[in-house]
Formats: sequence, C-alpha cells, structure tokens
Amino acid sequence: MEARAAASGSGLYVVARTRAVLRPMAVTGLDVGFDGFPRVDDVPSREPLRLARPAEVELRCFRPGR
Repeated sequence: MEARAAASGSGLYVVARTRAVLRPMAVTGLDVGFDGFPRVDDVPSREPLRLARPAEVELRCFRPGR
C-alpha cells in the first residue's frame, strides 16, 4: 500500500493525538508506514489540480450516423 501511495504522489496519513490510538500503532509497527499528524489541517495536501483553460480544450460535436 505504501508503494501505491508513493507512486500516486500521495501519502498514508493518520490524524490522531491520543495515546489510545498512537500507542497500538507504535507497538505493532504501523507508525513506520504512516505519517502521523495531530490535526487534519496539518496533513500536507496534494498539489492543486490544474484545469485546462477553455482555449486549450478542443470541442468536437459527434452526431450519430456520421
């Protein structure tokens, strides 16, 4: 799963700050595979999606039978 996340340019994140969540992750080794953050706002976001400008989009009209 880590390889797929890295290939897609995203990461595996856990948002938690309580011992009840963080300690079991550390004991089982899951803390190594996930980046942990205390708040959702701290998680890095992906690069914004670049939308094509209208001039860059080629429009075609398809008519049935032609």
